[in-house]
Amino acid sequence: MNECDFFSSPIGLGHVTRDIAIARNLHEFSINFITGSGAAKMLQKLDFKIDDVYNPPSFIVNEGILKNQT
Repeated sequence: MNECDFFSSPIGLGHVTRDIAIARNLHEFSINFITGSGAAKMLQKLDFKIDDVYNPPSFIVNEGILKNQT
């Protein structure tokens, strides 16, 4: 069986839910997700192989303006 490393953004859960649908249709591959945070927890509960290695940057919102962390 072919192996596939699949990065899924852990910022929110919308990315990972769509990626799960894709992975479930790649029958010829053994999927390993590279992700982090809540996405890793969700994938682990669904028995996917995961590498919980990505820590997304935090963001600061000040008076409605999004600023990335410095």
